[in-house]
Amino acid sequence: CAHTVEADCLADPKECVWDATKSPPCSEKPCNYDSETNCLLDPERKCEWKNVNGKDTCIPIPCFYDAQLDCDNDDKCIWMAPVCPLVNVTMKCEEKKCLYTAKAECKADAACLWKNNACTEQPCAKYEEESCCDHVDECTWGISVTPSVCIEEECAKIKDET
Repeated sequence: CAHTVEADCLADPKECVWDATKSPPCSEKPCNYDSETNCLLDPERKCEWKNVNGKDTCIPIPCFYDAQLDCDNDDKCIWMAPVCPLVNVTMKCEEKKCLYTAKAECKADAACLWKNNACTEQPCAKYEEESCCDHVDECTWGISVTPSVCIEEECAKIKDET
């Protein structure tokens, strides 16, 4: 991927990517692995194996920034303290949740809630581990969806609606 012309870079069979803000601007596509093992063994540990459009593939982990400025410059990310565990709290870059604009997509995601014509994160969805979820009175670990997520208890929902 040692191209100096964008068209040549993007046409390269190695799946190169062009970023005019970097030097050199043409580089190999990150996480360009064809097996789950190689993907998860990425030397920088910035890749994950996911099903994308029905095909298992290796993709960069979203919002994998060490610096707040880089995180803040990505509109899909937010700089925040992890919700759990509450000890040794270190700020880090997290992927924003529930960025759907369509009601059907939002409602299909168990971690999201369609309210006032906008998709927002369920109040308990921030607890990504069962042990953390179980320590919050209004939340319960929802095993009726795959993957399991922390959801608001039915009684808490009824209380909020009245």
